[in-house]
Amino acid sequence: MNAKSKYKLTIEAGQVITPLAEGGIFGSIGNKSAKLHIDHKGQVAGWDRDSALKAEKQIGGQNCIVGPGFIDIHFHGYGDPSSVRYSEIGSFQNPIPILDRITAYGTTGCLATLLVPVRSRRFFGIDLDARFRMMRSRLADLTMQEGTEGHPRARLLGMNLEGPKLNSKVSGVLPSNSIWDATVRDIPRILGEDEKGERHGIRMMTVAPENDFQGDFSFIRSLRERGIIISLGHSAASFEQTVAAIKAGARHLTHFFNGMAPLSHYNPGIVGAGLIDPRIYDAQELGLSLEVICDFIHINPAVLSFVINSHHVVASVSDAVAYPEMDEGTYEFAGQRVSIFDGAVRTLEDGRLAGSATTMLQSFRNLLLLGGDNPDIVKAFGMTSSSPATILGLKDCGSIEKGYRADLVVLDNNFNLLYTIVNGEIAYDNTSLDNRNTLIPITITPRVAVSKPTGKEAVMGLRISANALWCGYVTEGETVTLAVNGRNGNPQYKQGFTGREAILDSASEAIVETWRQACANGYTPSALGIAASGLIYGTRAVSGMNLPSWSDFDIARELTKRVSERDVDFPHDLPVAVDNSSSAMAMAIARTKRLRETID
Repeated sequence: MNAKSKYKLTIEAGQVITPLAEGGIFGSIGNKSAKLHIDHKGQVAGWDRDSALKAEKQIGGQNCIVGPGFIDIHFHGYGDPSSVRYSEIGSFQNPIPILDRITAYGTTGCLATLLVPVRSRRFFGIDLDARFRMMRSRLADLTMQEGTEGHPRARLLGMNLEGPKLNSKVSGVLPSNSIWDATVRDIPRILGEDEKGERHGIRMMTVAPENDFQGDFSFIRSLRERGIIISLGHSAASFEQTVAAIKAGARHLTHFFNGMAPLSHYNPGIVGAGLIDPRIYDAQELGLSLEVICDFIHINPAVLSFVINSHHVVASVSDAVAYPEMDEGTYEFAGQRVSIFDGAVRTLEDGRLAGSATTMLQSFRNLLLLGGDNPDIVKAFGMTSSSPATILGLKDCGSIEKGYRADLVVLDNNFNLLYTIVNGEIAYDNTSLDNRNTLIPITITPRVAVSKPTGKEAVMGLRISANALWCGYVTEGETVTLAVNGRNGNPQYKQGFTGREAILDSASEAIVETWRQACANGYTPSALGIAASGLIYGTRAVSGMNLPSWSDFDIARELTKRVSERDVDFPHDLPVAVDNSSSAMAMAIARTKRLRETID
């Protein structure tokens, strides 16, 4: 220990999210910023507003937000990028790179979610059971490891087995060889117990209660005796069967709503059992917890808001099989061909969802969107950090408290990830984002319309509609040049965002590309026209947009701010015309009809 430094690391912030502060936030006062201190053991030592430097290193700034690191309890992995079979996604074949990568999304701990194949089952010459046992053994060795010295990574907190005792009628895209009627006698082999009966890293298992109902829930009871968290899912169980399973020891519901029979007001079933007050179960300990996939694709934001506000313990999970930056295209997951497109992973055969390409950081941001103009940052951290830790029974993380592990995320005031910290060590550093506020701002000059271009002038135009993004420039004679190759469908998803973030980011990228192409072709852009009504009314994530108080020029300012961040050479005094109707495009990128004719 360095005698000159009381702390190993101090993080300066405007807000520290801790349950020990009033309202859950310890904030700065005046010019005195909040400071979170980490000791030499990698634990939270405390927080104050002391200006004296007492640490070996200090990071952050007055505009930063420090919260507990994200914990993902349902995560399938990304595959093995070093393998010639990288077309296979949704696996932990090579776990170390995966545990490294997820720190870039703020995840400091996760459960590796695996499917359990039938014994000796082969698929295209691969012994799936042997592969499962080998992967389980490898992951067991990594469970709770901190990473090599000087190279911290997300902690593997254990394994989550999705099956095999599931209902094949609501199995989603899970393969048939991973759904079978396991019995109590199969449990030691499934868990990989040694001769002493000790399991190896298995913390949770999903079971369909109706498949254990006739046996008086002997399977569930046996798992419970071993300390396994029993989660109910991929089920069409009745309300009564679900309640009975909870009383027998089940404590959680897997990706709530997804892989479950739909709710009926006559037969509420497993979904209805998850919505009522958990005290009705007369269950001990937690009662019942839920997990939800917060990508605005698996669950409508309106329904998501209802569930979050109705239940006492709700965790956000990714259910990810791919990462956001993965190229769009065709891959293999669980023996099926799937496509990654438009921010979703779907089967090629029938378009069903097959896991997600979301992240915990994206989920956190989406939860903030649900709050509209008053995002509940404490609740968002609760669902991505505190609740997952509570569900797993972790007593040393998931919250910022003295003596807890310093597993943290540091965000800027726009909720961009700056640092991910694992056990007091910086595992991810993206401080280049600190320089964003120093960029030269773009001045927006309000215009009802812009003049027609003459000579070597070009007027750029952007239109965001319900199902497409159109961007390009028009020159003298209303000649249209497109800069996005006429791509149809919703805007391409960047940075793993959905909804508003994806559209704004894709639109700003298209504007920069249009400007560069116009300049490269010898034209000088003289104005930018934006028709953005579709941003509010036309997108599939409308319930998650929360833009009711935004004016047209608020949208324009946000777009041009992002344009400046992408390219500092973009002209900062470019006149911008904004209108909610198609007339805004008349002088900017030509009318929609003419544009579509050009595309065709």
